[in-house]
Amino acid sequence: MLKIYPAVYKQEADRVVCHFPDLPEIEPFSGKDKETVAEEAKEVLGRYYVHKSQIKETIPDPSNARLMKAGEDETIEYVYTDIDKYWTGVKAKDTWI
Repeated sequence: MLKIYPAVYKQEADRVVCHFPDLPEIEPFSGKDKETVAEEAKEVLGRYYVHKSQIKETIPDPSNARLMKAGEDETIEYVYTDIDKYWTGVKAKDTWI
């Protein structure tokens, strides 16, 4: 199952920081370049979604990235992740989503 959320990437001195505005429980994370951070964002989103589904908590709907305003040195892009790959070994998948 494909999940899509907007992420904000900000270039700082020697790294790129990413956060999900719609998912404030996910702490910002960073890496040396955008490609590395974008790959991590897919995993972070997938694991977050599976965790929230397991504990049966509501997951907010994603915002429309086209309506969001980027700050200075920021870009907003959608993160696409297939959450099925994060359900490995999880027993609750069929009971919740």
